[in-house]
Amino acid sequence: MPASLCGIFGLKPTFGRLSRSGSHPFVASLDHIGPLARSVGDLAAVYDALQGRDPGDGFQADKASERTSNLLPRGLEGLRCAVLGGYFSRWWR
Repeated sequence: MPASLCGIFGLKPTFGRLSRSGSHPFVASLDHIGPLARSVGDLAAVYDALQGRDPGDGFQADKASERTSNLLPRGLEGLRCAVLGGYFSRWWR
């Protein structure tokens, strides 16, 4: 179920960005670790904390960690939002 339909935020990182250690392996090339949180700020903080090289995960990308929480806007000025139609429109009525 999409996080947005549960009133929370979710993140599906690029494959290989986060270690999959500790998750139940179904299909190695499709498994993802994706945090859920109450706010985008919390989501960015969790994502920052989960980053880091894990030698036990052979599918993890060899890329340095990058902080995302400092990229968050400080206000809502200039924020653009999209309203989805079709299937998702019935959830907003």
